[in-house]
Amino acid sequence: IAIARARVPEEDARRLRELMADQRQRDLAPLEQWEAEHLVEKGDLLTLSKAKAIYLLKQRGTFTR
Repeated sequence: IAIARARVPEEDARRLRELMADQRQRDLAPLEQWEAEHLVEKGDLLTLSKAKAIYLLKQRGTFTR
């Protein structure tokens, strides 16, 4: 159930917003680009994990919002 309710850490979300804002103003440095891609991948993996957890909980009849 914890995975189904997990959220992207606020620090990660804030940093990604910051990098995206920077990218609108200038090209990101290679390390910044890597960091942005890494944060997006982390978020994507969390989304997939949550989807799987919710699916399994629903199959068991134990998922409630």
